[in-house]
Amino acid sequence: MTIELNESAGATPLTPDELRGLKARHITTRGELNELEGENIIEGLS
Repeated sequence: MTIELNESAGATPLTPDELRGLKARHITTRGELNELEGENIIEGLS
């Protein structure tokens, strides 16, 4: 049996374990998390 997911890139939902401990409670997908982490890296390099 094959399961097809029709989600756009980065729309993969985070698991409950991945969500636990996040300070940014508005993050729900891997794409949002990647974007936030990228912004933090850029800010840290400035």
